[in-house]
Amino acid sequence: MRSVSGDVTNSNSGDGHGAVPRALAPPRREFVNRVESRQRMLDEVISARSGKEQRLARVMVYGPDSCGRMEMINKFAADQEESFFPDGSILVEYGGPNAVGSVDAAVRNALIDLGEPVGELTSFAQKRTRLRTILRTRDVLMVLRGVTTRAQVDPFIVEQSGSALVVISARTIGALETDGFQPILVAGLDNVHALELFRRLTRTASSTVEEKVVLACGGSPLLIGLLAAQIVERPHRAERITRRFVELGPMALEGDVMEKMGTRLDVLLSTLEPRTAAAYVKLGLHPGARFDFEAARALLGLSTEDTEDVLDELVQFHLLNGDDDGYRFDPTVFWHARARAARELTDDTEIAQRIVEHYLDFTVHRDAQLSSRPRIGPRYREPVALAGPEKRKVLLAELEDKRETLLRVVLLAEKHGFDDLVWQFCEALWGLYHLHGHYEDWRRTHEIGFAVAKEPIVKMRMASQLGSVYFALGEWARAEKLFAASAESARQVPGPAGHIGEQSAFEWRGKICFRLGRYDEAAAFYDASEAAARLAPEAEQPRMLALLELQRARLRLKQTQFEAALTHAASAGEFFDGSTESDNKAKVLLVRGMALAGLRRDQEAEEALFAAVAIFAAEGSMRSELDTVLALREVAERLAHKDIVKECDTAVQRLRLALGL
Repeated sequence: MRSVSGDVTNSNSGDGHGAVPRALAPPRREFVNRVESRQRMLDEVISARSGKEQRLARVMVYGPDSCGRMEMINKFAADQEESFFPDGSILVEYGGPNAVGSVDAAVRNALIDLGEPVGELTSFAQKRTRLRTILRTRDVLMVLRGVTTRAQVDPFIVEQSGSALVVISARTIGALETDGFQPILVAGLDNVHALELFRRLTRTASSTVEEKVVLACGGSPLLIGLLAAQIVERPHRAERITRRFVELGPMALEGDVMEKMGTRLDVLLSTLEPRTAAAYVKLGLHPGARFDFEAARALLGLSTEDTEDVLDELVQFHLLNGDDDGYRFDPTVFWHARARAARELTDDTEIAQRIVEHYLDFTVHRDAQLSSRPRIGPRYREPVALAGPEKRKVLLAELEDKRETLLRVVLLAEKHGFDDLVWQFCEALWGLYHLHGHYEDWRRTHEIGFAVAKEPIVKMRMASQLGSVYFALGEWARAEKLFAASAESARQVPGPAGHIGEQSAFEWRGKICFRLGRYDEAAAFYDASEAAARLAPEAEQPRMLALLELQRARLRLKQTQFEAALTHAASAGEFFDGSTESDNKAKVLLVRGMALAGLRRDQEAEEALFAAVAIFAAEGSMRSELDTVLALREVAERLAHKDIVKECDTAVQRLRLALGL
């Protein structure tokens, strides 16, 4: 019998678990304020438990390092753990010296912390299923620290649970906001509470000097704590310590109190070769503390040999950290390099352009190998062979690793008025953002790209790409305006490119009308899209028309016009059955199966839906797989195929757990 059930789920829910885990440290005695942030966390927990069925409380605490995000959560746990989280707390470190190596390791460690045996769980899917099963029966406070992607959070998401999931990140993660996580910014303490913390730590009364010191700390509890510790250890030098800190900022907190880091760095730079000292200052302009050799070479404008020499010397003098992954400034050293760059490099336009162009070339080179979709821009003129499955994974991983840097580079290009480079960057980043759902970065970069676009073909592309992120976010009105603007610009583009752009814009507008229930308008837009497709290059037409037939099949299915849906699906299938686009082939099979089911041709429907399930499962398209399994279950129940119904029920449970539904 064909199977749709996937992994076998262990039914052990963790009942009878051992000692209650208490992974969070008690807050410091001197903890101050964060009342509003802690109240918002508590409000989310109460809201999650107030419905007919309790749900997982979801919180995203974000903000710069050293501003007390973890300490605030420790205080919240100390106040609320006994009342709301009797089953304890766990902490997963995705960053820092105690970081787990992978999401699999994070799930494994969480299970161990919760007192669960993991020896028999050999696959990640088994561990994830066991964790979600346990969380349905416990009230646990889970804290994930150093999160950068949704994938790191996904295994911990379960819909029905009395637990709370708190994510700590440097910045907001758009995909988590879309998933219902409440964003809470923890920035520096305000001056009043920063001064209160400083006084508690140093046990001193107010003074004008103290107030200046607190301002220099920027509200960072960590910096305040480090400075206070030096004062307590050397009270007879308190005045000199505070004065030097006001002058030098965070640099004054490192090393011996008699020779602050800032002075040491300045003295150290004076002993280096002038070329190396100049390179240090220029590297302070890099958009982020991490970079690889090629980025450094481009920024510095030096030969390969000279770049190696200066980087080696900077590493030798501990001004840079170098390893197999590239180079990295420590935070304080980077702060110093940036400060020196701001003072000494009065015109950094040429360096900024080299940085932007280097990262643009890096991005285009990888993006061009990921798909054959049409692109514009001078860097896409030379044809490139598409990457195979394994190389594709490597390329995507390289883009993901640089994603935060690439966002900063786009902002740098905007700052310097490199408009042509801005929209070229948007063109190159769209594929990554669309594939991985990086909605926040997508919206931010493409709003800039849309604003600076001047030529009709660029306006057409930027409007379409920006419209697609608003479509993904369900902001239909904004998306519709952008696709209308894209179509208007397309009409001003001569030749094939204009016809392709107009065809795409009309198709998207049809999809929006379909989502809004405006079915007649959707059909009209699909007709307009087909008319534009007929004017496009002949080689491009078959795929365009097949996609339109798939959209029409979905429309007729929604209108319960099942025979018409079958006809359109058959037309789409003629193209996709002979292509390598397995995902679209499965989408056609799903529509065909549902249309056959609507006509009560259940045996044929079952065959089509089984085929679609197999493809979606192989592609890892869990949401589509779930939709198909639900349709298959309904057909199998009418056919009295009890074994298939049972397999469908198992698969539905597995997929809902995996999707956090």
